[in-house]
Amino acid sequence: MLVRIFMGASWAAADRQEDYEFDALPAVGHKLAIAYDDGWEVATVRDIVHRLTDPETAADIAVLVSVPVTSGNAADALPLAGLDGVSGASSRASVPKTASPWGS
Repeated sequence: MLVRIFMGASWAAADRQEDYEFDALPAVGHKLAIAYDDGWEVATVRDIVHRLTDPETAADIAVLVSVPVTSGNAADALPLAGLDGVSGASSRASVPKTASPWGS
């Protein structure tokens, strides 16, 4: 499913980011690791909005996330590598499947 990410303290103050493809929708409180060419960012899901439209078309989904914490560079292993069992794995966006490696 295609999910639009907004970053900020509230919907009114949020900056629109990109759209990402998700296999499962993250829940409020989940951490998202977003990989870029020169590093990655980790943000916490604050709120989720579903826009329901014509039943013949897909619903639109927007996720509000906190201002992210940024890594040093792309050589840093993503924090999800421990969950995946793969060192230095990189993914565009992911939903944690177990307890968060970043803490609360």
